[in-house]
Amino acid sequence: MNLIYTSIGYNIKWLEIVVLLLNSIEKYTIIKDFDFLIICDDNMFNYISEFIKYSTNYSFNIKIHNSKKNSSKPCYAAINKLNIYDFNEVNNYEKILFIDGDIMSLMNLNEIFDVELKNNILYVYKENDDIINHNHIYWGLSNYTDEELILFHENSIYPFNTGIFLFKNTNEMKTDFEYMVEFMSTCDTLFFYEQSIMNYHFNKKMNVNYNLFTIDNYIMFFTPDYSKKYTNKIIHFMGTVYTVDEKIEIMNTYIKNHLL
Repeated sequence: MNLIYTSIGYNIKWLEIVVLLLNSIEKYTIIKDFDFLIICDDNMFNYISEFIKYSTNYSFNIKIHNSKKNSSKPCYAAINKLNIYDFNEVNNYEKILFIDGDIMSLMNLNEIFDVELKNNILYVYKENDDIINHNHIYWGLSNYTDEELILFHENSIYPFNTGIFLFKNTNEMKTDFEYMVEFMSTCDTLFFYEQSIMNYHFNKKMNVNYNLFTIDNYIMFFTPDYSKKYTNKIIHFMGTVYTVDEKIEIMNTYIKNHLL
């Protein structure tokens, strides 16, 4: 059995965006041999539990995990995605796929799960090819040494986006995630959502792979080209510049334009 999960915090209206993700998975993924998990803040746990109770439109199980915290800002809400190993059923799953709520999959996700994964590797989408961007706060903690950047260049280690990632469930991966959660709880350094620490941690270990999520099956943008239907792709309506209501409108407009 495999697991897909997403996280919600700070703003309960984000659930409306997650519903669009759920609908796309139901429509375009053929075999539903996975569960779907929502990790959420404490103050919205009961509301989302009621939603799940009456969600009869899906042919896969939807579960919920309470992060036992309430986020004061969106950047802290995003850290919920690191709490996957607090979920008491996590050991039931072999492969774990995280997907941001502001994503829709017009791709059959069975193609992702059918790939044989290596232990302790995070499968990610390479966001850019410029090694110097490792020292940007979006993709690190702005403290790499020149020697580390040279190693990144020599080993083709690039900044990646944490809107989607896949990994095989192992004890070492559990340790990685628990370390990052602990780090974030004590870190007073500036950071850009959880993406900073995930890049910093996995890139330094060189435990990343960019061959699964590529421009052939994944696209991310701030403003979509409404005229183009991205058939058989995972579509990330990314960007923190939009309010939740604006992002809902953007995604629904795209859905209506292409009868998705």
